[in-house]
Amino acid sequence: MTINVYPNSINSISVTNNETASALPATYQVARGIVTGVTSFVLNGYQSAFPITNYYPAWENASYYPSYPGSAAVQYVTSTSGSDTAVQVLVSGLNSTYTPISETVTLSGTSFVATVNSYLRINSLVVTSTTSPVGTVTIGPSNSSTTTVYAVIGLTTQNGSTISNGRSNMSVYTVPTGYTLYVTRQQAFFAGGGANYGTFRVFTQNAGVYSISAAAPFTMQGLSITQVTPLVYAAGTDIQWQMSAVGSAAASIQVEGLLITSAAN
Repeated sequence: MTINVYPNSINSISVTNNETASALPATYQVARGIVTGVTSFVLNGYQSAFPITNYYPAWENASYYPSYPGSAAVQYVTSTSGSDTAVQVLVSGLNSTYTPISETVTLSGTSFVATVNSYLRINSLVVTSTTSPVGTVTIGPSNSSTTTVYAVIGLTTQNGSTISNGRSNMSVYTVPTGYTLYVTRQQAFFAGGGANYGTFRVFTQNAGVYSISAAAPFTMQGLSITQVTPLVYAAGTDIQWQMSAVGSAAASIQVEGLLITSAAN
């Protein structure tokens, strides 16, 4: 017996019955979690009504991502629904030295729940409880306002019902201390029709130095960039995969790569 991975693709991979899963390529071994010091990096950003004229990351708010804070601080997690009192959310981010930190916060409805840790960056929010939130969940620096937020768990529709996305979906990431990010694929899609189009770019900052790269316009067919040689982002680099759009419509950005520790061989 032969098992075909992506049998209809030019990248078809076969594993025969006298081989084990260890015969699959190295990227599959990374996804299985058996390659020491190497983690799959998959990022998805989405905005249902992408704003026009300026560059924004794809995330839950149709706006710029807030300015990065200059120092680590306690953050506050809240929901737009008072019934979200048994929901647990995993907060993942970086401390003042860009070291990865995380904690689980239990929501208290529309009250603002303080984190135990102080965060310099927020990389993601993920629901970890068996109870899903009813409202939109946000994290930000204020204990009384959601004007500035660094990550959002939004809502969507499934089978005619409104449900939680269960996690933040934003094309924003900061590389932790002790790691290097190697990006192998970048994709952008924009649902604007007719003469409307999008322009993709990558914005980075590290130690006060800004960089804009990979700027590329694209139409409704979307944009997919596969790197022959991975793009390399050092520890402490703030990255926003951004778009601008002519005509407001749904848009998404996907990024794939490998996060490798400095200690990996």
